[in-house]
Order: sequence, then C-alpha cells, then structure tokens
Amino acid sequence: MNSEQFRLLGIESDYFAADGSFVRVPEEVLASLAAILTAPGQPFFADFDEVFTIAPEMVSLISVGGVLSRCAAAYLLDEKGNSLPYSFVMMEGERIELPPLPAGYYTLELHGAHQMRRCLVIVAPQRVYQPEALRRGERLSGINVQLYSLRSAHNWGIGDLGDLRRLVADFAADGIDFIGINPLHALFTTRPNWASPYSPSSRRWLNPIYIDVGGMPLFQTSPSAQAWFSDAETQAIMRRLREADWVDYAQVMALKMRALRLIFHDFDAQEMFADSREAFAEFLQRGGRDLRLFATFEALDHYFYAQTGSIPFSEDSVGWLGWPEAYRYPDSAAVQAFAVSHEADIRFYMWLQWLMAEQLDILRLACHEAGMSLRLYGDLAVGVSRGGADTWMHREMYCLQVSIGAPPDELGPAGQNWNLPPLHPQRLKRSGYRVFIEMLRANMRVYGILRIDHVMALCRLWWIAYGNNANFGAYVRYPLADLMAILSLESHRERCVVVGEDLGIVPEEMRKALRDYGVYSYSVMYFNHNNGYYWMPEDYHDQSLAVLSTHDLPPLLGFWTSNDLETMHELGIFETQEQYQRILEQRRVRKQQMLAALRQADVIDTSHDGEILDEAIVLALHRFVAMSCSKLFAIQPENLLPITASFNIPGIANAYPNWRYRLPEDIAAMGKDPQLHTLLRQIVATRAYIRERRPSAVVVPAPVAKLIGGVEVTSVDKYLIDQLFAGTFADPFSYLGPHESGNGLVIRVLLPGADAVRVLARNGKGGKGSKKVLAEMSVLDERGFFIANLDADPRLHYLLEVQYGEQKMIIEDTYRFTSTLQDFDNWLLAEGTHLRPYEKFGAHLVQHDDGVAGVNFSVWAPNARRVSVVGDFNLWDGRRHVMRFHPQSGIWDIFIPDLGEGALYKYEILDANGNIRLKSDPYAFAAQMRPETASVVAILPEKQPYNPERIAVNGIDAPISIYEVHLGSWRRNPENNYWLTYEQLGDELISYVKEMGFTHIELLPLSEFPFDGSWGYQPLGLYAPTSRYGSPQALCDFIRKAHEAGIYVLLDWVVGHFPTDEFGLVRFDGTPLYEHADPREGYHQDWNTLIYNFGRHEVRNFLTGNALYWVEHYGVDGLRVDAVASMIYRDYSRKEGEWVPNQYGGRENLEAINFLQRTNAILQNEQRGAVSIAEESTAFTGVSHPTEIGGLGFQFKWNMGWMNDTLRYMREEPIHRKYHHNLLTFGMIYQYSEHFVLPLSHDEVVHGKGSLLSKMPGDCWQQFANLRAYYGYMWGYPGKKLLFMGGEFAQGREWNYQESLDWHLLAPEHGGWHEGVQRWVRDLNHAYRAHPALWKQDCQPEGFEWLVVDDAEQSVVAFARHDGKGNPVVIVSNFTPVPRENYRIGVSQAGTYHEILNSDDAQYNGSGMSGGKTVHTDDIGSHGKPHSLNLTLPPLATIFLALDTGAEG
Repeated sequence: MNSEQFRLLGIESDYFAADGSFVRVPEEVLASLAAILTAPGQPFFADFDEVFTIAPEMVSLISVGGVLSRCAAAYLLDEKGNSLPYSFVMMEGERIELPPLPAGYYTLELHGAHQMRRCLVIVAPQRVYQPEALRRGERLSGINVQLYSLRSAHNWGIGDLGDLRRLVADFAADGIDFIGINPLHALFTTRPNWASPYSPSSRRWLNPIYIDVGGMPLFQTSPSAQAWFSDAETQAIMRRLREADWVDYAQVMALKMRALRLIFHDFDAQEMFADSREAFAEFLQRGGRDLRLFATFEALDHYFYAQTGSIPFSEDSVGWLGWPEAYRYPDSAAVQAFAVSHEADIRFYMWLQWLMAEQLDILRLACHEAGMSLRLYGDLAVGVSRGGADTWMHREMYCLQVSIGAPPDELGPAGQNWNLPPLHPQRLKRSGYRVFIEMLRANMRVYGILRIDHVMALCRLWWIAYGNNANFGAYVRYPLADLMAILSLESHRERCVVVGEDLGIVPEEMRKALRDYGVYSYSVMYFNHNNGYYWMPEDYHDQSLAVLSTHDLPPLLGFWTSNDLETMHELGIFETQEQYQRILEQRRVRKQQMLAALRQADVIDTSHDGEILDEAIVLALHRFVAMSCSKLFAIQPENLLPITASFNIPGIANAYPNWRYRLPEDIAAMGKDPQLHTLLRQIVATRAYIRERRPSAVVVPAPVAKLIGGVEVTSVDKYLIDQLFAGTFADPFSYLGPHESGNGLVIRVLLPGADAVRVLARNGKGGKGSKKVLAEMSVLDERGFFIANLDADPRLHYLLEVQYGEQKMIIEDTYRFTSTLQDFDNWLLAEGTHLRPYEKFGAHLVQHDDGVAGVNFSVWAPNARRVSVVGDFNLWDGRRHVMRFHPQSGIWDIFIPDLGEGALYKYEILDANGNIRLKSDPYAFAAQMRPETASVVAILPEKQPYNPERIAVNGIDAPISIYEVHLGSWRRNPENNYWLTYEQLGDELISYVKEMGFTHIELLPLSEFPFDGSWGYQPLGLYAPTSRYGSPQALCDFIRKAHEAGIYVLLDWVVGHFPTDEFGLVRFDGTPLYEHADPREGYHQDWNTLIYNFGRHEVRNFLTGNALYWVEHYGVDGLRVDAVASMIYRDYSRKEGEWVPNQYGGRENLEAINFLQRTNAILQNEQRGAVSIAEESTAFTGVSHPTEIGGLGFQFKWNMGWMNDTLRYMREEPIHRKYHHNLLTFGMIYQYSEHFVLPLSHDEVVHGKGSLLSKMPGDCWQQFANLRAYYGYMWGYPGKKLLFMGGEFAQGREWNYQESLDWHLLAPEHGGWHEGVQRWVRDLNHAYRAHPALWKQDCQPEGFEWLVVDDAEQSVVAFARHDGKGNPVVIVSNFTPVPRENYRIGVSQAGTYHEILNSDDAQYNGSGMSGGKTVHTDDIGSHGKPHSLNLTLPPLATIFLALDTGAEG
C-alpha cells in the first residue's frame, strides 16, 4: 500500500513528535495497522453508508453523488423512524437540498433504480451547551475531590455518594458552583483492587462501590441487612476499614456486596418494597437490552471468577478474556442458557445500577437546592479494558488486536501503552456512532460538566499493535467533524458543559474544533509555563477550566516539600542518584518561578522567601489561578490541607497504592472548620467580586404586525431575518442598511442582543448639544433586528445609538458604506494580472470621503456561501459583519468603521458544504504570536525608494558572500533564552556581518508560520512578517540599518507548498482553492503539506504579488526561492502511479514553470537588480537563464552538486582521498551551464547530519585544518559564496533552532580553535572582495584556469582565477596532512607572487608553515605552462598567491 491508501484508511504515515521533529512511521507498522483495519472482524450490521453534519434550522445542500449516483428519490426519517414531509429536489452537482431541521439525528434514504442507500444526517448546534451564567460572562468556581479518598463516620471505608451530599451541604455556601469527582465508570467487581477508573470495564455503566449503603432507606428497613449489620464481627470490620489510611477495595467491596445481597433479597421478596420495585421496573425498561447485557456480563464474570480466582492476576485473562470460548459472545447459546439459570444474579446487578442512578439523582437535586448551578463535574476515560463489559457487548466496534497510548517523547522515551483497545473508526461511523452516542448520553445525564480525558481521541489516537512496544505505533484518525457534532448535540440535550483535556501535543485542527465548538480547555497552573516563566492570570484563555494541579500531581504540601519525588526515589523510579538530584533541583527552580509569578501578580508579599509552605503561599497560589480569565475554576481540598502523600503516581502499577489514599480528616470536621471555610471564601471571592449573579429572564417575542415603524413587513422579511440570525444570508447589503422604498428611506439593522436603537443625524444637533434624533427604530425581531422609515436622501450620513441594558453607544452603520472595490480591480484580480493584489486584498486602514475612518476588508472565497469578518470588536459573531460578494471575481469585501490598527480578526466562512470555517487572512500584514492564529490589522509599510545600486551589487560580476541566518537562534537573550528583537539584531547582527566581511545576509523565511520547528519553511501568512521578533516596522528598520552598513538583505521565500493547519489556506472556502483537488498533484508526501495550484490565476497572482511586496515595501534586495525542484517536477519524490503527467504526458509542471518565469520577469521589470536565487537540485536546463530564451529567469542557482561532491570528498580520510579526486574537479564540467552560488546552508547541519566541523576526519588539529582548507578551496572556486551561521567559527554541534549558537566557543579556554576559523573566514571575505580575480569572471570560462588538476596521488589541486586585466590569484590546496616541499606548479604569468592567505598560518591556529610571503617564478616549464613556482605546501591547507602587478587591489 502507498501513503495515499494508508491515509484513506485514516492511518497517518508520519507525524511531528513532541520536540518538533518529523517522524516517518515504519512501513511494517503501517502495514500491520492497515491489515487490522481492513480485516473482516466480527460481523455487524452497517446502518449507514455515509454521514452528513449540518447546522439546525437552515436550508442545507449536501452532495450525495459519492453515495448513490442518479438518485431518483429521497426520504427523510426522524429518530423514531417516522417519515417527515419532504420534497425531494436534486440540484446541480448531484446535491440535495434539505429543509431547515431542528437539532437531532435523521436518516436520509436515497433510492436509485436498483439500489437504496441510507445516510445519517446529524443536525447539531454549532457550539456545545453553555448555561446562562457562562453566556452572561460569569466565572464559576468548584471543588474537585477524589471520591474514594473521603473519610467520614458514615461511609464504609471509601468515600461514597452520601459523603458528596454532605460536602454539598457544608460547602455550597462558600460560593461553590460545582463538585468534581473521579470517574464513576464500572470497574471489575471481581477484581476490586484493580482500581484505576481510567481502565474501566464499561464507560456507560457505574461503579457500585460508591453506593451509600448506610444511607439507603432500603437498608434501614431491611430486616436481614439490619441483623447482619448489628453483628459484632461486621462492626469490627467496619471500624477497621473506616480507620484505615488507605482504601482496602477488596474488603470494602466484599462488605458492601454482602449487605446489598441481603437488601436485595428482602427487596425482591417483601411487600413493603413494592413501590421501589415499580420504580426499578421502569429503570429496567429504560435500560433495555444494554443494561441486561451488562448485568449478564457481571454475573458471568463472578461465576467464572469463583472457579479461577486463585490464578494470578493478568490483564490478558481479566473479564471475558478468561472465560471459556462459548461464553465470549453475548448472543451465544451458552450465554442465553446461563441467563435463564442465573436470572436472579442478573437482576441483582441491574438493581445495583438502579441504586447508583437513584442516589445520583438525589445528589443532583441536593446540588440544585444548594444553588450549585453546574452540579457535578465528572470525567470520561479515554478507553476501556480489553476484557471488560463494553468490549464483550460491542466487540464488533473495537479493535482488540490494538492498544492505544502515546508516542515516545522526552519524558517517556519508550512511549506509553495504556492497554486499552480503540474503537474501529470506520465501523463506528457506519453504525451511526451508536456506542459513542450512548456512552456520552449516559455520562452527561450524571454530570453538569463532563471532562473528556485525552480529548485528542476525537481526532486521532496512537495505535499500537497488541503485544508491541509503544514506539511501534502510528496515529489513526477519527471522524472529528462527526464526533464534535454529536458532542454538541448531546451536550444540549443533557444540558452539560464540556471540558476537553487538551494537555500535551494536540494538533491544531483539534484545538480549533474545541475553540469553534465552545469546548473548554483544561488549564493546569503547574504546567502553564514557558521559557522559565509561569503564565500570568491574564494569559489564561477564558474558554477554559483552570486548576492548580490534578489527581496525577502531588498535593500542594507534597509538591512543596518534594515528598512525591522522595517517594519515587524510594521506589527506584529514578535510574541514578544524579537524575534524582537533577529533578530535585528542577523542583526548587520551579517553586522559585511560581513565587516570582505570585509576586508579579501582587498576591504575595515580595519579601516572602517561600521556603516553607504557609497559609500565605497556599492562598496566593489559589488566588493567582482564581484571578485568571478562565470562566471555570476548581479547587482541590487536599491542596488546602496539610497532606504530603500522593494520591496517584502515574506509570506505577503495583509498587505504590494508587487510587487508595484517604484524607486524614473526617469531612464532617472539615465542614465545621472555620479556617477552611474562610480560606475557600477568600479564594472564591477573588473571582466573585467581578461576578454579577442575576436570575435569567425569559424573553417572549411580541407579535409582529403587518405595519411596523411605518414600514410594511411581509413574510419575506421574516424569512430573511431568520437567515440573518442563522448566519446563512449571503447578501446582507441587499437588505441591511439604507434602501429606497416607495415610502422614503428604509433603514434595517441587525444588532444581536440590542434592546433599542435610534437613528441620529451625523451633523445635526438636538437639545443640550446632543445629536438630533431622526427616528426611533422599531423592533422587528426580539433577537435584535430593527427597522425605521425616514423621509430622507439615500446618501444621508446617519449614526446609530444602540442600547444594551443600561449601556448606550453611538456607532456607524457598516451597511451604509459602498464597496471600495472597483470594476477594474475586480477584472484584474479575477484575471490574475493585478501586479500588487495586496493593495486591494486583506485589511486596509482607510478613511472614507465623509471622514469616517476604519478598515476595508476583502478576501477571495468564490465558493463560500457566506463570509464574515469576526474579531474582538464584534464578539467573534459571524452574523454582525457579513461581507459583500462580487460574483464576477469571487471576492468578498466590507468596510468596518471605527476599527483601528492592532485589531484582531479572522474570516468566518460558511463554506460550500455548509460547514463553518474560521480562517486567517491570506493577505494579512501582521498576525498574532503563535499559538494564537488571528490576523492583525496593520498599516501597509511605506513603499521603499528604488535602489539602483542593487544592479551592481547583485550582478554576476560582483563579489557576493552570503551569511545565512535564522534570526531565532543566531543569538538569544542569555537571561531567558528568548529571541532577540529586530532592534537588538539590528545592533548586533549587522555590525558582526560587516566586520566578518560578508556582503549579504540571507534570512530564513520570515513570513508568519505556526510551528517553530519548521524554521519558517511552512508559512501560512506570506504577507505577515513573523511577530516573533517584533513589529513589521521594526523589520523595516532592521533592513534599513543593514543598507546603511552596506549590507544587502536576501529573504528565503517559500512558495512551493503550505501546511495543512485548518486556520490557513487548506480548503479555504470548502473547496481546494489554493491547492489542487487531486492529492497526486496537491499533496507533498515528504512534508505533509499542500502544493499551490500554480495553474490558477488568482493563486499565481497571490504569490507573484508577494515577491514584489517584500522587495518594494520592506526593501529586501532579493529572494532565495525554496525547493524549486519540488515545484517544477510533477513526479518529485513520488513513485509510479502517484503523480499526474502534464498535458503532453511529461513530468514537468508547466504551470509552476510559467509561474516562476512570470514572477522573475515581473521582478526585473518592476525592481531591476533585485536578485532571485533558486534552490534547485536537479539538472533542469536554464534555471538561471533569461526568460527571453526559455530560462526560468533566476539570476543564480545553488550548486548542490558541487556542495554534495566536495563534502563527500572532505569526509574521506586523507589517505583515501586520492581515490575520490574527481569529486573536487568534476564540477568544472558543468560550471558554466548556470550562474552558481556555492551553498553550505542550514540543510547541511540538521537532521542528524552534524556540523560542518563534525564531517571533517581526524583529531582536533586535523578537523580544524581540514575545515579551513575546505573554506579556502570554496572561496577560491568560481561561484558566489553562502555560509550558514555558526559555520564561520566551526560550531561543533548540530544547529538547534531552539538555542543560541555556541558563542562561548570563541572564549580563550577553548584553545583558539574556533576563533582561528572565525578569523580565517573574516580574512577570506575581505581578501575575496579586495581581489576582483576571485569574483569578476565567475560565470565566464576565461576567469578560471586549472594549474594542477591530476595530482590525485598527493591530493593537491591548484588553479588560477583571472579578472581579465592581468591580475591573477593562484589557489593551491593540499588535502593531506603531509607537507609538500619543492612542489612545482606551472603558471601563465611570470613575476613575483605574494602569499595573501594561508589557512595554516599560526593566527588561525595552524602549524605556521609557509614557503615565504613572497615567491618568484622560475623560467622552468611545468604543467604545460612556460613559467613555474616552486612552493612549500603546508599540511591540510589552502594558500592564495596574488601576482604583484603594481595595480591597486
């Protein structure tokens, strides 16, 4: 199978690791997972052939051609199977129009001539449920408890639901809005000591160990149970369990099961329980077959455990995995027979589930009566045990041959294997997601907030073939859009808030889905730090649940005293004492960083040293998190108590009693502790002071009359208004704003949430200096739609006074303004010939003729149904600023008044498929700092004056020595390892480059990019300079400083591909707009990126305009175009069958070639002298030839062949180099076919290639000598020079983009080796520039002359460079460590030659060998030349000799 086939199965053939490195999954892993996904497996009935998700209450178009071609009829059924009135209409493109539908699940039956297909239609709200309090902006608080840990005089050795009721009664008055608990999932009642709630038997059913037996009325009235309970032995066991420090699950479960069996016996037999039996019967009816199957599993598991319980525990034999084969299938005859003979047992286990449900109902009611608006907050585990009830009941839905986990990372080099089988994504989808829906439903019925553990599972899971190590895995994708829609729908049905545990590496598409759907992220203060600094409260996202720590972290006192680390050390978790000490030191530093954040937030006295955890620090830490912007906040009581023991140590199975720790204090005592209550109230008060609690009001819309505000209102108005509020009206300018009518001027405005609106005169005055009121607008829709009729000129400049509650504001009406896009612009932009499209597209600060300032937005999205501008200024509400569509060009535009520089914005796009997409602006001039992704309104930098000097300094006959720089790691702030700013770089980098003698700086890509580890080579904001180093203006200033210093600036330009981040260009309007639709043309397999569709006019225009933009507005002097080979060949890095030939059957990408030619031609026509350099690695003809003769039009091409050959030569041991001599000389065969740059770029010092120094063989002396000799050979060889930063001082280790270069190597204590290389490169540059022979005729054969080309035996080469004016420079390289005395070489010109450079000179840390600073020719012929020089060649060295002609150098 190829990568595309794996992708279609949902298997990702590669991924980015936690450290940012790109990892390709081994072929055998992919093949094994593919075999599992395609294996027949257990038979199951596939209910649906396809699934569609749409928004409620709006007309939707769905494409059914891929499901059933030539559909003749269609029927729509609701969840109960009832047929709905539906007029089937097939639209163009095999699309069906569905009427507005309420939220829910529907079946769409498609009928053809001989077949029928069934589709599931999920009609889901666009955001998950948000209670009124959160919608009003309230910030709610709760407490999180580990239920098992609660100690009381009532429970039976483990916290139970009765304890939770007591907590509610004691702490609700402290301002608590919810109580969080660990998962209540059903575990194995036969294996109670296997207590992790994250390896459950079932995620749908509940764990009966938490039943409050003593609080049950049934227990108190059961004669059998009371007699047993009064027994002295029972009481003794009870006392022992209550007094224990750790939960004894086996004893607790045995005690409770004994009591419950006795109660159940009386319950089923005695008349007094008749009413309860009736309630139980109703529960059985609701639970149906699934409840009965679960209870059957429980009965079977106990039955077989009684026979095999003495066998040592193993996860491979737990549950049904240890049963006889005949009982492993729920519908088998053996199971049916067992059910008949064990009906009482099955009924007992169903009864336990009823008891849990009843007690949870009582608990939720207690929360409600106590004023806790969100009631319970619970956890949904990521998976279930292989041998559990869920897999037994729905084996066809699970891949039992697979386990899920996590790939290797720094903390877990071997990865993680959780031994939980995943759901089969395709089977799950074809079943209509029944298992997933029922699981969500069961949990959401219990909780007011549901936290989804490892929420990334909705997008993808790390699959590991069973029995393999965790690093032998791959990510498998799940239908994210479908699962999010289900999550939203079920959350609304059950009125449950959703939190996603999104810690760790979560793909951007998952984060975007969480944001878009309103799912709260999980923000843990312990983890919220970057570069040694903790996030400040204002840095927390408001759409999050903020906590200080989690159940996997130690209590606060344990953290502060490092008790957890001590415990782990005692358990032998740390491999060495040094590792333990290092982690202890990290903890000490982390505490100091916490204290620094507390001081900065002004929640603790600056004089507090923090050595001892006292109440001041405890309060300060909690207040710090409580002050955050997060709408939800939770406190863990153990962090307020003097507890050091860890509740749970992740990764430890048996050595530590996880899930067993019990609080030392009785909850009754805690409830009466005034100090604890005071502390809680102080913490909650930190949030409560800005909360405004008020009862929600029910707004009843008033009847709509036929005549409102003097305007006749029709059913059409109602239809359009509904579309506006649904966000589906694509042409609001035709309806909103001012419009002429028969009765004058009608003004319509959409202002969601507004209470009243008045129309004011712009210039007219009313009483007391106020603006004149022209009309009180009438409410046409209580949601916020207003209308007014005026007798006025259509060009009237009016204002709107809008009232929200008690607040009033005066605004301009966006829909009053006409388009600034002219027909000529539309024509040029559609044709793709607008030289500077960025002058029209994007966000532009403008001022209209009437003096109103604001921002004009325009974007190309021809297939979108609606496009809106959203941002902080309109609460990210896509209904408020819907744009105007220009069908002739596919452009949308809008002017938003009173918006200024710095405003954040995105485009909300209702795409061609009816899905909402939130996109950054392709033409944005600035963007938010990652990980945020909004565009930023910014001023288009001033056009820089044309610099005619570029023609000379960038010419093929100019000295060009390029210093390639990654701004983020050239040098960093030593205090915090943070990037230098453009200002700092302007002061430090430019002076350094000038001193070193380089002529040009080449900057790695600066277009905004989301992932640091791409170094800029996966950009998404081509027009937005990255915000990492400062503002766009600061970059302009940096380039200006470089020019003032005589340094020219080149920019790495990446236009061959773009990343797949959802907020970027991918399927921008729901269709492949910027990319190709066919992945054989549009997908880069090597880089997991998309390829621009160079054949599309608008895309070419977007890219070509960007080249001019950087040159004209930032003043860059040229562009280095990345990965040209991947652009010009359709089969680049593709196997046969994975690419599409061009129209002539060839492999050349003709459209990309045309794009490059056109861009280079325009660049020279508009900005003559601006250089373009191709990184092109093939033998494609004419890369640097003019477009007039069929070339690509670049001025230079990187000589990758020379670089690869010479580095390969230098890697050889000197004794072996004589066998590879041709690698030094072969380059001259093709030297004059192109204009070359000799590149030693960043690509040679990454991805395990090591540094240039590390490629050199030998000991320390030889390595440095080799490198100096190689640089000398390079600087003498024809071609412009390029050296990546760090190479100029021979950095010893591979480049790391996250750290500064190793400047400390230049210190004297490092022996002068690196400083010597630095001096050598500096002197090479200065000598290179001073001697025209070394550059003047780079591209002409007359500029080069071999003197010694065939001395392979001694590994010596010699050549002369000529300037055309009789001033030659002779370069001789000896690539062995053997000095060569009396070495004679022939030369063409007689005279005195001066040694101008010698890489073996002592000042470069060489041996100091030289044949003298001056040498005279002998009239002895040699090497075919009439004159010769008798030289001493130093070992591993290159020397430069210049003829003394008396000419000025």
